[in-house]
Amino acid sequence: MASSEYLSTKSEGEKDKHPIKAAIYTGIAYVITVVALVMPFILISNVIMALCIMLLMVLLIIALFNYYYSVARGGEFQETVYGDGSAQFQCCRNQFPDRLCIKGYYRHRSVIKKRDALLWHRTNLRSLPTDYL
Repeated sequence: MASSEYLSTKSEGEKDKHPIKAAIYTGIAYVITVVALVMPFILISNVIMALCIMLLMVLLIIALFNYYYSVARGGEFQETVYGDGSAQFQCCRNQFPDRLCIKGYYRHRSVIKKRDALLWHRTNLRSLPTDYL
């Protein structure tokens, strides 16, 4: 994200903008956002509760950013919050079932691997000499 902001600011070519400064601010904001969104999953053992808290934090972050943008640039606060929030929740709604299917597939594969490993050990332990047991 920081490198993208650096290249974006540098390509604008305006003398009063500082690409390195913009990249540093963007990188710090990105790290803080990622840490804030991951923390509920680290601190709370209930995954559904952590997901709900994370989604509320997403709305809060969107609202704070759009408030800053509406004050600094004179944009519409409510329309942008609704637009950005609905886009975010559409992404979540579309990706959540996919992730559940992927998780179920890999869980099923790990159960089969454990079963096969257990069967292999049972058959091979019988063929070992008794002094190894």
